[in-house]
Amino acid sequence: MFSRFMSPIQRQLIGWSVFFATVLNVAFLYKVAGLIQFSRVSDWLFMLSIPIFLAAAMWLVLQLLVWPYIGKLVLAVLLFCSASASYSIWFYNVQFDSDMVRNVLESNSRELGDLLTVKYMLTLLVLGVLPIVFLFAKQKWQWQGVFVELRSKLVAAVLSVTVVALVAVVGYEHYASFFRTHQPQGLNRQINPFSYLQGVASYSKKALRANRPFAVLDKSPMLQPHWAKEPPLVMIMVLGETARAANFSLLGYPRLTNPLLAQQADVVGFANVSSCGTATARSLPCMFSNLTRAGFDESAVNNRQNVLDIITLAGVNVLWRDNDDGCKGVCDRVPTEQLYASKNPKYCKSGEGCYDEILLDGLEAKLKNIRQDTLIVLHTMGSHGPTYYKRYPKAFEQFTPTCDTADLPSCTQAQIVNTYDNTIVYTDYVLNSVIETLKRYPQFASAMLYLSDHGESLGENNMYLHGLPYSIAPSTQTQVPLLVWLSKTIQHSEQHNVACLNKLAQTGGFSHDNLFHSLLGIMEVNSPLYHAQLDMFKQCGETAL
Repeated sequence: MFSRFMSPIQRQLIGWSVFFATVLNVAFLYKVAGLIQFSRVSDWLFMLSIPIFLAAAMWLVLQLLVWPYIGKLVLAVLLFCSASASYSIWFYNVQFDSDMVRNVLESNSRELGDLLTVKYMLTLLVLGVLPIVFLFAKQKWQWQGVFVELRSKLVAAVLSVTVVALVAVVGYEHYASFFRTHQPQGLNRQINPFSYLQGVASYSKKALRANRPFAVLDKSPMLQPHWAKEPPLVMIMVLGETARAANFSLLGYPRLTNPLLAQQADVVGFANVSSCGTATARSLPCMFSNLTRAGFDESAVNNRQNVLDIITLAGVNVLWRDNDDGCKGVCDRVPTEQLYASKNPKYCKSGEGCYDEILLDGLEAKLKNIRQDTLIVLHTMGSHGPTYYKRYPKAFEQFTPTCDTADLPSCTQAQIVNTYDNTIVYTDYVLNSVIETLKRYPQFASAMLYLSDHGESLGENNMYLHGLPYSIAPSTQTQVPLLVWLSKTIQHSEQHNVACLNKLAQTGGFSHDNLFHSLLGIMEVNSPLYHAQLDMFKQCGETAL
């Protein structure tokens, strides 16, 4: 009855809606089916109703997106993005929200290149490229008059809303019960393309709010008065990437992944430290701000002073050395060296980036010229996946067999863990090298602080990589290593007690929220933004602000 009021294009859109609801949602439907008992007829009806519901909802969405002249292009973009999302959901159990969308949009060519496996390209070809070819080559879209098309859209909208409403009303109890019970699995963030479209909308809304005046939080921070005989304070902060606390032997991991640091005196490992987020794009700006994880405002963080700005304004010499493709806005107002762009063959391979040893290159020359309090941040590539095997030289392949591919699900979990653990062994070497370099300058009151931005899933419960919503993310993605080394000079001159720090480290309860205040504290910066209760070093030293 309604067909005569619908244009030929609308009939074709019904077919595409069914394609999205079934083929491009096969991962979602498979996961839902695995959670249903199928012991009652209602269970079967519920399962059958889901693709019908999704197809009707998709048909309604297409009414809003598909218009003359741009319709095929919009549909092609949706097909391509949904094919890519299908791969990520099926093989890596990715969930899409605004943070995940931000991760995708802010990825660089090297990170994207690491994901281009044969399996990924085949998925794009079968689910994305071939349907797009069919769309343009086989389907002739001839738009009729404005009145006819609007009438057709109205009829389609009424029909789709009716189907959605009927399914929702009839199956409300079953739908509400199922998705409430399984909310921790984040299934709603894996519905294609609705999850990533909602993420794009949320991300865009935050991005629009970000265009606000720069907020100066402290106009005149000051260093504490120094006696002329006091040595310069030199802090080297090593910023870890994708390192999870669970795989550090210094923090209780049974494998010896920190063989060199285990032999260093005065190294303190903090247990039970929580990250601000599960991805670099969120954690990095958050950990250097004073907003805390609970109060973090993504749209404001890059338009306000962070701890590096405050320390620099107080008169400390600050330098950021980067090997991880950028600082997410944190280092925009301090001197920066982008070492990841280096072509030094000693540390770098074309198309694969540089090993973290490049951060040590020239470091000693900089230390020789220090005459004032200094903070140097070394931003490592660390354990960035999925190509863990590219993050360390062959000499550090201590655990075998390894997973030498970005296609993690094709490897055994033992292979993935072996490869990941090798990245931690290499990180151990880099951190030990920093400490040994600082030891050669006893005239400084020096310290090293290592803190990772977030953790990683290595196949546990079929989860890979990182970026899950914090509320449902496993501890492997949110628990990060925090290591501190204090020189004898800083222990004596600033009266920091390493034994006290060791005891404090075992109490747990620390997080990225502590970094802002701990850096102000150890660098002896007077600022009204400083809160002593969040300073990790305050309880074990005589320095008071």
